[in-house]
Amino acid sequence: MKNYWFALLCFFWLAGCKEVEEITEIKLTGQVLDATTKAPLDSVVVELYEDNDGPFMGTHLLQTFTTDNSSNFSFNFTYKEGPYRVYVRRNGYRYQRLIKDKILNQENIFDFQNVEALKNEQHLVFEMDPIALFSVKVTNVAPAQPDDQVKLEIGKGINNKPLFTRTFEGLANTEFQVGSIPANRYIPIRYEVRENGSWRSLKDSVFLKPSEPKTYYLHY
Repeated sequence: MKNYWFALLCFFWLAGCKEVEEITEIKLTGQVLDATTKAPLDSVVVELYEDNDGPFMGTHLLQTFTTDNSSNFSFNFTYKEGPYRVYVRRNGYRYQRLIKDKILNQENIFDFQNVEALKNEQHLVFEMDPIALFSVKVTNVAPAQPDDQVKLEIGKGINNKPLFTRTFEGLANTEFQVGSIPANRYIPIRYEVRENGSWRSLKDSVFLKPSEPKTYYLHY
């Protein structure tokens, strides 16, 4: 009986190996779009990376493609052990995607897409967010106490959490860079101010144009 089960397992293993061997030539096509307008994006550098030298060897670049006005790209390659990943890069844009792991109850953000192992024709679509450099200037316009506070939240990420948070205490007159955040949309701004032991909450929003630096002036 043991020999029977061993032979059966060997049969399925060999069948799986045969299937992998048969599907070795991969034709990968795709398109890159603006996430807000859905317009095709040209001048996007699309990179195909492979990691078939073992877990300790790292990844290396296999092929590169630059999109034209059609925003389409294509790769033809031989699938080995894998995994294979595709990255997209363009000045003034950023790509991110959210993957939810229901088993571990986790959310992970990635800047690439994976190539499937047993599918010889695949099509990937990347939607890239335009970005802009955003800064905030905080000015105290009323007498402040040492225990006064300002809690600031800016933006919403793809995980629906604030992109930026910071807390100021006492007399805060400062200017700081939030960084590059998604543009071509209204960015929510929420801040709470504690004065004389009492909290008050305020909300605002600002429209960010792609690739145009913007400064938000917060007076409290």
